[in-house]
Amino acid sequence: MNEKYPFETGGRYRTRGGDYIVVAIHGDTLTVHFDDGREQTLNIDVQSRIWRNILDDELAVVRRSDFTKKDLSPNERLVTWPVRLLVADVLRAEFAPPYPPDITDQVCLAIEANPEWLRRYHALAAELGEPGEPADWKVNNAIGSWMQDLTGMVNDKEGVAAANGLMKSYSRLRYAG
Repeated sequence: MNEKYPFETGGRYRTRGGDYIVVAIHGDTLTVHFDDGREQTLNIDVQSRIWRNILDDELAVVRRSDFTKKDLSPNERLVTWPVRLLVADVLRAEFAPPYPPDITDQVCLAIEANPEWLRRYHALAAELGEPGEPADWKVNNAIGSWMQDLTGMVNDKEGVAAANGLMKSYSRLRYAG
């Protein structure tokens, strides 16, 4: 990937016609292998616009759904959006569905083990902290809320003792049904 184009060889992307893997990058073209078996050479400028539009569309849908959650006010959802991004980054990098019931605790352990994620966590705690509350209280609550949103799971048991050092307890999750 370079500053001008979002693609890298071996990376997975999509176009309106389907998902593909970049096989090669040659100047202003991409050779791609679609999931349905087709192989094509595509213009990198056109595919860059399509890919960015798809990502923008997905982000817009997520942000709209962000305001329909019932457990946070619209202002809290907007304010805690960076926490969602952190949790999404950790989930994407370290875990795959189906997630275990202690996924919130495991995500926090992963944050503690990664210096960049831990720096982001502490920066969010400093930014979102309010007078009369521990600085990390709002971030930890947002982690719990966004975990449900991102995993599609629901609370199973609250107040489970945490193995991570970021929070004292968390809610064990389960898949509904």
